Amino acid sequence: MIEKYRGKPESEMLPQKSIVEDETEEMFYDFQVTNEADLDKIISNVFSEICGEYGKQEFFKYTLPAVKQIYSTNYRKAGLRLLEIINEGAAHKPAVIAEYFRTVIPKEEEDYSIEPKEKIIKDIVTEINSIILKKKTQYGEKYKGIVAVIIHGSFARKNFSLNSDLDLIYISESQEDGIYFEDEDKYINYKKDFEYNLARKIRPPIDNFYGVYYIGDEYKFKELADTNNSPDKDTYIIVSPYPEKKQQIRSLIARK
Repeated sequence: MIEKYRGKPESEMLPQKSIVEDETEEMFYDFQVTNEADLDKIISNVFSEICGEYGKQEFFKYTLPAVKQIYSTNYRKAGLRLLEIINEGAAHKPAVIAEYFRTVIPKEEEDYSIEPKEKIIKDIVTEINSIILKKKTQYGEKYKGIVAVIIHGSFARKNFSLNSDLDLIYISESQEDGIYFEDEDKYINYKKDFEYNLARKIRPPIDNFYGVYYIGDEYKFKELADTNNSPDKDTYIIVSPYPEKKQQIRSLIARK
């Protein structure tokens, strides 16, 4: 397939997806690939179909291992990233495609992927707990904001990468969005204030899809437990400096 680019000016060398790429992309989107062996086999077939022998040695020596290291067991994201790289690689002239595959993964991304994931998560947990305690100290007992956070998604599953979002659910002691301090003429929005402070301390961008849960709203937690996107007991981390809050949240999520 790469032959179609021979003799064309670089401005015309735009990637064009083949039928096999479209079909394979759909497989990854549908989570049909669940192990490394299948990932290797599928990507090998796509590469042969699209690039043939061009850049083959470099792709399988540098690109494939790097992407698998980055995404770990997240075969969906790994597969989609590899398809994107193959498609973009096919747009290069045969003379430079090998160099493209050798250098396509940024060093920063590779370096991040080999950092111990447990340490990265531990550092995030430390920052979350620190901010929760800081807010209580800063505003006193009147402050009834974020007392716990649920980490879910790729960070909870430990298959995150440099560009992964940190999926969080905020747990508040209050049903209100915030609090007004009359003596300071200052309004604090619990979510915005907490998220602003956390974002300054951690690297990954924050995704708060589920918003803020009031810890006293059992029905809200039941709704979370019943949804298809519910954080599974093995794929969420409850973070709080208060052990009793962690236990309360764990019990609420466990109710089906």
